Amino acid sequence: MKLWTMREIMTETGTTESALRYYNEKKVVTPTIKESSGRRRWLYSEDDLQKIKLIQMMKFIGVSVGDMKDALAGEEHFGAVMRKSIAMLEAEKKRIQDRVKVAQRLAQLGIEGSIDAWDDFNNNKE
Repeated sequence: MKLWTMREIMTETGTTESALRYYNEKKVVTPTIKESSGRRRWLYSEDDLQKIKLIQMMKFIGVSVGDMKDALAGEEHFGAVMRKSIAMLEAEKKRIQDRVKVAQRLAQLGIEGSIDAWDDFNNNKE
């Protein structure tokens, strides 16, 4: 079984050393730590590598480290975390769409018309 050094993991995944140390501290991914000549070497298994790749994808979609840890606990937990993430992303998408509508309306109205539209905006925002 191949063991990956921290540097190899960083190269393979684009993860930083500080992120790997943080994931270890939070017990999301815990490498094997070997002492050699007074130096500590962090070694990762193939399974660890796959987890780190998954963590990178979850990070991209805004999953918290706590939820990442839960997600890695098994398929049932993973599904729950993904459903939660989808709901959060859908809500964010709605907020962005609402902002785009306001920006488009402001662009249509110009400065003077935009100032006059305050009451409509203030009464219609969520």
